[in-house]
Amino acid sequence: MDSLTKMRRQRQFGLAAALVLLAGLLAYSVLRPDPEEKEFQRLKGIVLTDNPHDDNSRREFREAMARLSPETQKRLMREVMREQLHRAREEAQSWSEEQKTARIDELILDVRKNFAKLTGDEREEIRKNFQSDEGKERLRNSLDFYYQEFTAEERKTLDPLVGEFLAHLDAL
Repeated sequence: MDSLTKMRRQRQFGLAAALVLLAGLLAYSVLRPDPEEKEFQRLKGIVLTDNPHDDNSRREFREAMARLSPETQKRLMREVMREQLHRAREEAQSWSEEQKTARIDELILDVRKNFAKLTGDEREEIRKNFQSDEGKERLRNSLDFYYQEFTAEERKTLDPLVGEFLAHLDAL
């Protein structure tokens, strides 16, 4: 075998090795789980299973949410709200209209009680939060979800509760 043939084989082998390496890298990048998607699934699990009223859990959740892109944050909250809506529908499926109305009345009283016990500093913090661009966007997204995902009958039942909540936010 002459040196020219030997050099051609070496180049062919080098080219084949480079192609295999590139194909491997491409397959790895396509098949590798996106870190943000992994975090999305982890946070979704936390919200749907853990106790959200624990101060440490809420703080950790807020910090993790801040690391996600705004689009992923919005998608996460929409999926969580959709799952919670599904669970609430299943729970209330067997309720009579009187039971639904009584539950809404209880929730309205809870909203009134919770807003009444807010301190001046807490009121100011909530007011600033909802006056910020992010707060306005969260409220807009929540109301969009309400009008898009809830049926007309569900909205009719829940409108007094939503109105009560918005009136208290307005009063801040």
